[in-house]
Amino acid sequence: MTESEFDLIIIDTPLPDEFGTDLSLHAAEHTSAGIILIVDESRLFDENADAEDAGVFVLPKPISPEFFYQAAKLLDASRRRILFIEDQNKRLQQQIQEIRVIDRAKLVLVQVLRMTEAQAHRYIEKQSMDLRQSRIQTAENILRTYEH
Repeated sequence: MTESEFDLIIIDTPLPDEFGTDLSLHAAEHTSAGIILIVDESRLFDENADAEDAGVFVLPKPISPEFFYQAAKLLDASRRRILFIEDQNKRLQQQIQEIRVIDRAKLVLVQVLRMTEAQAHRYIEKQSMDLRQSRIQTAENILRTYEH
């Protein structure tokens, strides 16, 4: 698990050196994989609480192939959805950071060159188009030029 990234981890308990719950909790903490912990029905409720809190699907033995297939598909679908949301969150965080840099550059233009906010906005837009670069690159250039 430390060297490779997995989409799905299935742990059929008990393991030779431990029951398997600790491994599932470790995997949940250190990977983005979907995790299924298969336990004897008699231990289902003992293992369920800690593992479920960590995002591990706990399934009872014996398990039918249809139920296992549905559980794996559900876990895969929910994992994909979470990865999509995490990716979207990263993009939004990047956009927020870019807006902050651009607004700081506008503020520098207002303070140093005595532009209005609208003029500073227009200046950054025009410079970006004229130099064929992104607004963030133009804003960073302005900050390098005028900030000490």
